[in-house]
Amino acid sequence: MAGSFVGNVARAALDNVAKTRPLMSTLTYSPRDYDASPAEDKASATPRKSFWRRAFESMITARQRRADREIAAYIASRGGHLTDEVERDMMRSLSAGNRVTRL
Repeated sequence: MAGSFVGNVARAALDNVAKTRPLMSTLTYSPRDYDASPAEDKASATPRKSFWRRAFESMITARQRRADREIAAYIASRGGHLTDEVERDMMRSLSAGNRVTRL
């Protein structure tokens, strides 16, 4: 009977441990499942451009849009098609020494 008593105590102790301890599990991650890019993005992100750099770039962008609008208006006033003659006229007026001349 002593052997069965020890066995019952051991079984009860194991049952008690199983009830109080969480089950252990193993998780595996593949590079496809786990993307560590957010941490890398913060570390490798380029620094924010300065106020003056952003102001300069916005000024250049605005001038480019204005030039594009003027060219589109010039082409539209000459029939709406960019022909060799229209292109020659634009280049002639742009390559003239007087830059104030409008297309």
